Amino acid sequence: MKAIHLSRHLFTLIFFSFTVAFHASAVENYHEASPEERAAIRARVNARRQAAMVERFDKDGDGHLTPEEYAASVEVLRQEWQQRQAKRRAIVEANQAKFRNNRDVLMIHRFDRNGDGRLSDSERQAGEETIRREQEAHRAKRPRR
Repeated sequence: MKAIHLSRHLFTLIFFSFTVAFHASAVENYHEASPEERAAIRARVNARRQAAMVERFDKDGDGHLTPEEYAASVEVLRQEWQQRQAKRRAIVEANQAKFRNNRDVLMIHRFDRNGDGRLSDSERQAGEETIRREQEAHRAKRPRR
């Protein structure tokens, strides 16, 4: 029973993210709409979502998802979600690596006092302390909300 509940929850989350991406124009002004308009928008989005899911996963062509088709759709959507997450993670990790490399190059350029192309412990500590003071000064200049 718990596995079914979790799979339905996962299905709902994936389904909702698919819907928002697929029907962005329908929910564009959602937050500015009245409660009645929001209900109408949700109904239209849900109808489109159901039609898209039936069109995609209805193997027997009866216009409805059988429990087997539903289970298969949950699995397919889960795998697609995992693939998207893996791609996002790879992009984030690549960007973090670029940032670290750029940061290291900039730190060496700025704080390498003896010109050996490396930061000694004392140079690194001095650089980190300088950056910390600069960040604090920058934060002090920002207006408070």
